[in-house]
Formats: sequence, C-alpha cells, structure tokens
Amino acid sequence: WPLMTRPIWYVFDKEPEPGFVRGVLMIGNPAVVWPGLLALVGCGIQWLFNQKQARSLAGMVLCFWAMLYFCWGTGLRVVSFYYYYYPAALFLSLALAACFQWLEEHYSRPSQRRILLITQAAYFCVVLGLFVYFLPILAAFKIPGDQFRQWMWMRSWI
Repeated sequence: WPLMTRPIWYVFDKEPEPGFVRGVLMIGNPAVVWPGLLALVGCGIQWLFNQKQARSLAGMVLCFWAMLYFCWGTGLRVVSFYYYYYPAALFLSLALAACFQWLEEHYSRPSQRRILLITQAAYFCVVLGLFVYFLPILAAFKIPGDQFRQWMWMRSWI
C-alpha cells in the first residue's frame, strides 16, 4: 500500500445513460505519496545528522509515520486495505514540508532561494493538478466508459 500499487474501488457502476460510468477509487495523490516516501528517507537523514531543531522535527514526523505504519502493517488481519495505511500516509505531507524547510535553511543565497521558491510553486501546481485530474474518480463524476482507463496508471489499479 505505501507504493499505491493496489488502491481500492469502493464503487464502479454503469450509468442509465449508455456509455457512461461512475466510480470511487481510494487513492493517494501520486505527487505526494511517492515523493513523500523519499522525504521520509530525507527525514531519517536529518534526524541522524542535523542540529537539534531540525533533528526533532524530522524525528517526530518519522516517529509518527512509523507508529501508524506499523500499527497498520502488523495488524492481525487477513486482508489489509489502503484506508488502514491512510493515517500514516498523511504524515508524508509533513515529511515533504520538513524537507522543504531543511532546504530553505541550508540554501540562503538569493539565487538559491529563488530556485527553491520556483521549485516549491511548481511542486504545489503538480499536486493541485493531479488532484484535479483524479477528482472524477475520487468523487464519482459521470465519465465516458471508454475513458475511465486514462486514470489507471498501473494495470493493478483496475
């Protein structure tokens, strides 16, 4: 589940109008979930090698993610669903924020700050763009039946 290789279809129905379907898919934003896992590694590095303040923030994010992940991952369930991982996945956003904060603290020249600000703005646009892109299958919009596959980036998502 942390890699989003198998999201959950809550519903997938044909509409009375021929050629249209509606579906609700439980999936995280790929621009947050996948880079967020790398940001957790960054938090681990910050926790091991940085000064006290950055170390405590990164350590807290990493600790809370790990606690929630292992509560989900070590459960005695035969079948585990993405929504068990969802509370841990929320901490991926905080891991990304901690990494961006670390970059801001370490790149203080005006040219570096400008590049970082442009990178952050571009990243925000990608996250927002993917949210809008996936909204039809997150909120059960009526979509043409032959086009629903455009949201299925992996074969296992179907």
